Amino acid sequence: MDNRKILSGIFASITTPFVDGKTDYGLLRSNIERYNEFDLGGYMILGGNGEYLGLTPDETLKVARTIISAKKPGRPVVAGAGRESAEATIEFIKEIADIGADVASVITPFYYAKHMTDEKLVAYYNKIADESPIPVLIYNSPSYAAGVEISPLAVSKLSGHENIAGLKNSSGREISDYAAVTGGNENFCFHTGRVFDLCRDYKQGAVGATLSAADYWPQACIDVYRLLERGMDGEAERLCSKIGEAAREGASAYGVAGVKYAMDIAGFYGGEPRLPLLPLNEKQKERVRISFARMGEDE
Repeated sequence: MDNRKILSGIFASITTPFVDGKTDYGLLRSNIERYNEFDLGGYMILGGNGEYLGLTPDETLKVARTIISAKKPGRPVVAGAGRESAEATIEFIKEIADIGADVASVITPFYYAKHMTDEKLVAYYNKIADESPIPVLIYNSPSYAAGVEISPLAVSKLSGHENIAGLKNSSGREISDYAAVTGGNENFCFHTGRVFDLCRDYKQGAVGATLSAADYWPQACIDVYRLLERGMDGEAERLCSKIGEAAREGASAYGVAGVKYAMDIAGFYGGEPRLPLLPLNEKQKERVRISFARMGEDE
């Protein structure tokens, strides 16, 4: 399988619409149909922005089915599949693979954070990759995984596995630290998870990015990627900086609730998050609205 082809481009991190606390699959389908109009690389589903930990098992599979049935044909889907044991992760990957997911994104296990070592993480990912029917993408996001971070040494041992597609990096460590230990394996791909790292990471070998900002500013994020592809680094860096600063001052400051409100402004359905998260207050909403005005200043 050509992992580079599957993972290239900008991926939107799909949120889950709730109305009166209940998942609204019609609104979810409408969001996907609108995203289909943009030249996205693909969709990341059942991740942090999708509030996957707050979905029931039944909702989780219905969300996946809705997205996969509504997506543009041929557009890949990366599905969040990490669970707190290898066995539970493998079982869930098989379920989403049957629905039609293309890649399983597996975050580092974090409940037993203080006991996580390179040895344990390597064993965990190797077992999952051995038994997964679809390629596995290691998801390295210490801020969402109780500080658990996968090391370059662990990646050097995992990068040769034929069913591990690569690494999505949302850590403070640069992709170059990981690329240096993969032995030039071009089928082990890198994804960036933060918009302000996009230009740097692309130059260091990232083939794509999964971005919250693409949920509400998909075209701007795609434009950065296209500029990078054409070697127009200066233009790409200026636009990327503009997006990153506006996002940081607005939606990114408030996590999922901020992303969802930004989606409302952009014409998608964001709505409210599910408890224990709370919707934005009016002061916070105004901050997000100002970030949209700043994004449009030069347009």
